[in-house]
Amino acid sequence: MEFINTTNDNEWQLLCAGEDKTNDKRFDFYVRNTYKYVMTLVENGNVGIGTTSPTHALSVNGAANFSTTGTS
Repeated sequence: MEFINTTNDNEWQLLCAGEDKTNDKRFDFYVRNTYKYVMTLVENGNVGIGTTSPTHALSVNGAANFSTTGTS
């Protein structure tokens, strides 16, 4: 599946098996015109942002900002 942003010509693809078609147990968000995987979901439920090999429930390669609101 492909989404094209006509404002800046970014081409986003939702891939099952990755761009190289070798891993059928992950789901990728891929920016085609910059050749970057931006987010990956693997079979065990782990999510990777900036990585295609997440080892935790949420694996982030790069800076992250977390904030909380309200009370628990």
